[in-house]
Amino acid sequence: MPAAALVPVDLGKPVDPSGPGAPDPTWPCPCGTANSFEEIACTACGTAFLARLRDDEAPSLLLPLVGDVARFSRNQRLLGACGAALLLSLLFLLVGVLL
Repeated sequence: MPAAALVPVDLGKPVDPSGPGAPDPTWPCPCGTANSFEEIACTACGTAFLARLRDDEAPSLLLPLVGDVARFSRNQRLLGACGAALLLSLLFLLVGVLL
């Protein structure tokens, strides 16, 4: 390459996006309004922040002989986890004693 082609280019000062004069960050509402993050609901329609994610159906977890675990209450899921841990512990104890 010729030496004349390697001329440095001045890119100027880097821009700080959070500096003075920068626009405030916003979150988009499904109605199309841009709202400040200081607002917990849309100023135009009143929809809560991330309400569409909250309204979606919960994922299902279907297990044989148990059913849909996502529909169980928190206490039922805890009881099921403790029961499964107890069964596995007994299984490991039985295998350890036999071997």
